[in-house]
Amino acid sequence: HYSKVIPPPVKTELPLEEVTMAESLRNAGYRTAAIGKWHLGGEGFLPGSQGFDVAVGGDTAGSTNSFFYPEWKKKIPLEGARHGEYLTDRLTDLALDFIRQSAAKPFLLYLAHYAVHVPIEAKPEFIPHFEKKVRDDDLQDFPAYAAMLKSTDESVGRVLATLEDYEAVRDL
Repeated sequence: HYSKVIPPPVKTELPLEEVTMAESLRNAGYRTAAIGKWHLGGEGFLPGSQGFDVAVGGDTAGSTNSFFYPEWKKKIPLEGARHGEYLTDRLTDLALDFIRQSAAKPFLLYLAHYAVHVPIEAKPEFIPHFEKKVRDDDLQDFPAYAAMLKSTDESVGRVLATLEDYEAVRDL
């Protein structure tokens, strides 16, 4: 045994008898989607078994081996990307497609990015901006990490802008 402490048994999946928010909302007429990280169980416990009509990019994996396509395919079940595409951008694009396709009725979107998480891999064009900000006396000296945060922040901005468009359409 690797430790003197014996850990308690841990469930690695969300039990199917638990009623999820997605199940409740789907039963109330919502369209539901889980896009991205799931990490609540594998086959038989994936989002499609937990009340989500659309489920892409998530399984038992809590992280990816790479944020660039096609390398993420080794761990993340997400196809159809362009070579070199950034995982955060791909998940965001899928989320925006879901929002636009769901504009006619209420919906629940669960968008869970794999970022910011190891491996620390940022879009190369974002890193120089943060490299310029590093000072010798600064403890915050990880430009690639900051660049990953920027990608995630941009994703949230894109989702919010699309939701605002969706609200404008509903108000007509």
